[in-house]
Amino acid sequence: MTQKLQTKSTWSGIDVRPFGPYRESLAAELGHLTWKDAALRQKLAESPKTYFELTGLPEPEGMDLRIVDKATDEFIFVVPRIPPKTELWYRYEQISDWWMLAHGFYWWMRREHGEVVDPFLGALNVQIIGRSWTDPEWRAALLSAPREALEAEMGGTFHPDLHVRAIEETNAHTLVLPTDPADERIADGSEHHGSLFAIAHTWWQWLIWPRLMHAVDGSEIEGMVG
Repeated sequence: MTQKLQTKSTWSGIDVRPFGPYRESLAAELGHLTWKDAALRQKLAESPKTYFELTGLPEPEGMDLRIVDKATDEFIFVVPRIPPKTELWYRYEQISDWWMLAHGFYWWMRREHGEVVDPFLGALNVQIIGRSWTDPEWRAALLSAPREALEAEMGGTFHPDLHVRAIEETNAHTLVLPTDPADERIADGSEHHGSLFAIAHTWWQWLIWPRLMHAVDGSEIEGMVG
């Protein structure tokens, strides 16, 4: 039997299992384990149900799960399915932690590389997933020519050696296994701040998807953001 993760479900005496950050913590622990265990990484890609066995999270209703292992010189932008209109603001709130993570990422990259990464701040003034939910033409462009669409939206470029592709969720949620930070070399000291975006977004997507995969009911939409 597969052993579950060790993330605590009680923080400072509070049961946090209904809260989104608990799901993110499970994902963070699992991602960390895949950096140390190639066999686990392969097992997750070949048998996505392992994800639920390890995290203890429920399987999504009416959707399968696909886990993709990307190459180190590849950026896969997952375009999630469009939520019902009644859920839109709830889902916007869920994905809003992108900016906190990305600005923290910028701080550390600025510390390491200096002002060359400053344009990355401008690349964060985007709402790409939100726009993909409400703008059909933009969604189509993102899927057909993701590199061009993302560069135009961010006002920056990806490293020329970075391969960019998009995957649309139809009948399956898609998780992209994050690369070990020690192996992320393609953007070091680069003026191509789109590559910084790719690194930050891949890790964020891995963390947030357990929340987006979770079905909601009316009480959750009216109450806490899970």
